[in-house]
Amino acid sequence: MNYGEVLSYITKVTRAKVKPFKTWEGSKVKDWEFEIELLDVGKNIEVAEALAPVPVSAVAWTVKVEMLVRCITKINGEPFATQEQVDAYNKEHNLEGNNTISLIDYKKILIRKWDQVVVNALDTACNDLQEKHEKDLLGSVKKPEDLNEEEKEKAKADVEKTVEEVDKIQTGVQNSERSVEVAAYTEQENSQKKSEQK
Repeated sequence: MNYGEVLSYITKVTRAKVKPFKTWEGSKVKDWEFEIELLDVGKNIEVAEALAPVPVSAVAWTVKVEMLVRCITKINGEPFATQEQVDAYNKEHNLEGNNTISLIDYKKILIRKWDQVVVNALDTACNDLQEKHEKDLLGSVKKPEDLNEEEKEKAKADVEKTVEEVDKIQTGVQNSERSVEVAAYTEQENSQKKSEQK
């Protein structure tokens, strides 16, 4: 069995449909649905490489753009961008050969025209999805207020047991320190008696 492949499969990054503007009452984009996919390590490396030449002052926005071009797959059920659209853009702007832009570059052009509130809302949706994915993989830790009575009693017993263990260790350390002090004092007394006998 190829455990590397299996691990990739069972921890596969999440894809979800989200409505990042659903709280925007009266907005024309309130009900727009985006399909987003979390980035795997390979795509995160692409983002990091794209950020390498970027000035520090532009990193905060550039990282959002680089992430969103890779996360957003569909808008309202349609592909975010297609190769046909890229080809049309290249033709319209007379871009040929090495000057043509890629699908990723085309998406960057589109996102850079969006309002910063839109970009922030989509960034938040991606972060929320990442958090949910991590909880699904790692399991969630309950807050004390979410525990039932049985769980609270067990937690209390665990704390008391830990306190007892710590007390035993501290007592052992203190006894050990006293033993060392007594041994040192006794040795000092014996040395003194020997020197007096001489």
